[in-house]
Amino acid sequence: VPVGSIGDAGIVISDNSSNIDIEGISFSRINGDAVSVVQSANIDIRNGEIYCVGRSGVSIQASVDCDVENMRIYDIASSGVDINNRVWSISTGYTARLEHENNRVVDCDISDVGAVNVMAAGINLYGCGNTAKNNIIHDINHQAVYIIGPEHTFENNDGYGACVYDQDSGMIYVA
Repeated sequence: VPVGSIGDAGIVISDNSSNIDIEGISFSRINGDAVSVVQSANIDIRNGEIYCVGRSGVSIQASVDCDVENMRIYDIASSGVDINNRVWSISTGYTARLEHENNRVVDCDISDVGAVNVMAAGINLYGCGNTAKNNIIHDINHQAVYIIGPEHTFENNDGYGACVYDQDSGMIYVA
């Protein structure tokens, strides 16, 4: 099922939503994030395609137990999949939660991201206890994967053609 839009957002899931499956959908021509998940749990996005997006393909923020699985994500202005569970505080700045969030990016093909935000990665894993597994991440200006926080799992991924226009980076960048 193709979903095309010239608007600012694709699908936004927020405010403690849970147990939602998005399957077999194609997103394109969206100015914002194709799928934005905020403060939710058990959201699964799988077996689809996301391309020609003005921000991130999938953005998961302050959420737990969400899966991005078997997706083709390409021609993205910012990051392919952005899992960002950092918490902002005026006194401490950004801090990572130290509870496992268990968000996963599995069996995805991610390429050609960072067309506008040249510092964007194919996959961002911020927070604690998230997983990137069995993905192909390729043809990216900056790093394939950017990891911040403890106890993430990164296994059996294949990456090539990253860091094309960058000198201070690597296929996997851990901060």
